[in-house]
Amino acid sequence: MTWTETLSTLMERANAHVQQGNRLAASKEIAAASELLFTEAAKADTLDRKTKFAKRAGQLLEMSLLLRGEPVKQQRKNMAQETSAGNVSMPSVTSVVVPKDREETLKRAIEELNALVGLQSVKTELHNLFATLKIEKARAANSLKVAKQTLHYVFTGNPGTGKTTVARIIAKIFYGYGILETDNLTEVTDKDLVAGYVGQTAIKTDEVVLNALDGVLFIDEAYALTNNKFGQEAIDTLVKQMEDNRDQLIVIAAGYPAPMQEFITANPGLKDRFTRSVVFEDYSVADLCSIFEKFCADYEYQLTETAKQKAEQLFTAVHAHKDEHFGNARYVRTVFEKTLVNQSVRLAALNEIPAEKLPVIEAEDIPHDDEKNSRQLRKVVEETVAALMSLGHHQTEAKRLVDTVLADNKTFQNSAALIQAVYELSKK
Repeated sequence: MTWTETLSTLMERANAHVQQGNRLAASKEIAAASELLFTEAAKADTLDRKTKFAKRAGQLLEMSLLLRGEPVKQQRKNMAQETSAGNVSMPSVTSVVVPKDREETLKRAIEELNALVGLQSVKTELHNLFATLKIEKARAANSLKVAKQTLHYVFTGNPGTGKTTVARIIAKIFYGYGILETDNLTEVTDKDLVAGYVGQTAIKTDEVVLNALDGVLFIDEAYALTNNKFGQEAIDTLVKQMEDNRDQLIVIAAGYPAPMQEFITANPGLKDRFTRSVVFEDYSVADLCSIFEKFCADYEYQLTETAKQKAEQLFTAVHAHKDEHFGNARYVRTVFEKTLVNQSVRLAALNEIPAEKLPVIEAEDIPHDDEKNSRQLRKVVEETVAALMSLGHHQTEAKRLVDTVLADNKTFQNSAALIQAVYELSKK
């Protein structure tokens, strides 16, 4: 049995003792868990892990001491509420004394959510979450039973649609309502969960989960785990950790819509745990314009009316031909940065630069549609890969050959020319 499994067993026993009213027995189990974490802190190979383990061990030790003593009225009330909610499997100091900043954190989260451009369906989903958590808190405060709910999420959408931003807001929401002990968001990809040798992936995934405890674990492009040699081991380990630490961890898995369906079916337990799904639609032209204007305003730039019109024309043209690779807000950020470069070049050519001109963005500063060439190149690449696969090449090998050719030359206008170049490379 690994030390994380031992820790989980100790806390499960403590939870059972608390529900039975045996505080002394629960205190002993928690003290043993604290000792185990102090031991692991001493053996940890990084300062960050030593600090995290030691902090958690200290919290458990203090909880153990509190359980042994005569409880104050507020402590008894908190323990009763947490027991009825079924979330005392990993008690901590902050579950006894609620931090004063929770309410302020929740207020900021709501303000940040409402300030986001577009994303109406996302906002509706999170406002529903607000309502649910608020009523659950009220029921617990009135000694009513609270139905246990799964709070893990699947975020689906194309790049640049605000998935990471919303994940940060959700972390603050859960902290504000006392579901989690921190508002920390740990962002990872498949590379952070998977190791290169058999048996090491489970250890690596366990470490990531441990570092994310008491907060939200955000797995970007989670579907990549299904395409990795050791990805299944990471998925299986993640499912177990989600169950063992269900009161200390909320997981958000994000990625493209279609591949995420494959991810959810990779383990029977995933579908049962990821019961909440939020779809992040691509931004509309109006949204893209609003995001661009917000970038400008945030950095004290002013768009002329003709500049606004040209920006709208640009976003309209790009939006009309977008595909799953379209960057949404990321694309807008790129346009904004290119606009600043163009404005700088224009003003730097003047003999004297009037101060009143520095914040002004003119129509000529707005860049042209560079996405057109990118879309054409992507189409050529897709046709080339398909052609190579029809000739017997594996998809991965076909993509590698194409990427190698494109690294030196990205001016191919049709698949025939690119296929010829790949053919020449494959003969070398």
